[in-house]
Amino acid sequence: MLPDDPFQTQLLNWTVDIIENRCQLLALAFAQRSKFEGWLKFELASLAHQNGFQDVKFENAHANGRSDFSIRHNETVHHVELKTANTNLRMIGVRDMSKPITKNLSGIALDIQKLKAVGGYSVSVLFPIPEHDCRWIRYVESIESQSLQRIDIENSCRTISVRIGNYIAMAVVVVVGVPRQPL
Repeated sequence: MLPDDPFQTQLLNWTVDIIENRCQLLALAFAQRSKFEGWLKFELASLAHQNGFQDVKFENAHANGRSDFSIRHNETVHHVELKTANTNLRMIGVRDMSKPITKNLSGIALDIQKLKAVGGYSVSVLFPIPEHDCRWIRYVESIESQSLQRIDIENSCRTISVRIGNYIAMAVVVVVGVPRQPL
């Protein structure tokens, strides 16, 4: 986390609000372990625009590739990378999946590494996770280890409950501010 970074906190809050306000829609995605980062990208960019950020650009090129979107506030350009990482944790009401989450976590870590060239933010949603299950912390620690970027779990992560039929699953939103690092 960047010290005293209000935009990181804003991205985290916006992402949580979007998921909480669209729980019925996301319950369908969770039940089938379907990724939804394309939809989330437009929701986040729209909220940023509504809140005074300018120059929303999708798939914007930067020194180390392309960001999912970028926005400008005052004179600062913020590059944002998104990933929705589906777990293989077993739950009633959720399609079984044996594909490990390791590639998803590596993809998040790679996004963080790419952002180090320009600075920016990684927004990830880990889902579905059984209610009250703390294994998600190991996933965040794996991202931290692979990306060599400190992640303050208390300030960078939020859990959200999503009802799937008669059961509750969780999503974990992780927002990491990545400072620009000299080459």
